[in-house]
Amino acid sequence: MTPTPVPIIRRPIAAAHFMIFPEGKDPTVIPTAWADIRFDAVDILYIHGFSTNQNGELALGYYKDTHYDLHFWLDWILKTARKANPDIKIFAQQNYLKDDILNKGPGFYKIYAESVPTLLEKLHLDGFDYDYEPGQVHEDVIRLFTDIHTQCSKKGFLTSISPSETMGLFTRTSTAEDLANVRNCFDHVNVQTYDGGLHDDNSLEAWLRVFPADRILVGINPEQSGNPNKAIPSVQQTEDWYKNGDGRGNRLAGFHLWRLNSDVLLWENATQVMVYDYLHGTKGGKAQNVNYDRNKITTEWYHSHDEHKQWKKITVPKVH
Repeated sequence: MTPTPVPIIRRPIAAAHFMIFPEGKDPTVIPTAWADIRFDAVDILYIHGFSTNQNGELALGYYKDTHYDLHFWLDWILKTARKANPDIKIFAQQNYLKDDILNKGPGFYKIYAESVPTLLEKLHLDGFDYDYEPGQVHEDVIRLFTDIHTQCSKKGFLTSISPSETMGLFTRTSTAEDLANVRNCFDHVNVQTYDGGLHDDNSLEAWLRVFPADRILVGINPEQSGNPNKAIPSVQQTEDWYKNGDGRGNRLAGFHLWRLNSDVLLWENATQVMVYDYLHGTKGGKAQNVNYDRNKITTEWYHSHDEHKQWKKITVPKVH
């Protein structure tokens, strides 16, 4: 049987993460602030609200021993995002596979890997992303994702990884075969450059050993970008990385932002529109609505939760 073609995502890519764990909110009510989300300025949306159910399968809304019904939120996001940008690709994102799957052994790998495309198909999603953190390091990560990628590609779904760590994936002494195994597991990589994610091992230079430049996205954290007290690059620095690419004339694939719906939502979405315009040559995203001061975003940074009001001065027009 001929595999379903994997969807093509046009470069450059302005990607973003969206968190839908309830965190004290009612999942049957759409938060009022979500009306300001600029989905029109997103090429790939990673929805972080997926985990593993009691059967060892990818599922929506399981958190520790509690299950939240998040379908109302998810359906609203899918409908709203695709109306704003018909070309958008929407991924399920999960972390914490170490305890849920990897530590339980290879018998669980097959169950989980087969469940991924099944759920993506059921929920009308386009791909799967793994949020890979230091606490999730395991020697069989590549073995598991080889299975996941195989199952997803059969049905035309994409797979990616958002790493703040390379341990368990590759090292400075990995062979060409080892690097190829990583490369063949994921269609692209979203390199975390924030909250300690950027270091000698998890760097652009390291990932350029594994992937060609046009399969690497570099991270931006709008609420901390440029903070001199943290090793977090400014938006301008990430744009320079994008332009310089592999140093041989090949640019990176684009940017991914963490995230679109935190408590500094307007600031985050203004940044999203700004980088989308930078990549695509638009003015105000697909909706052509713009109201941000690029100089302010690239030179100032978020200080503390007591200073939200200064970011609310940046008004991002609603898109309906």
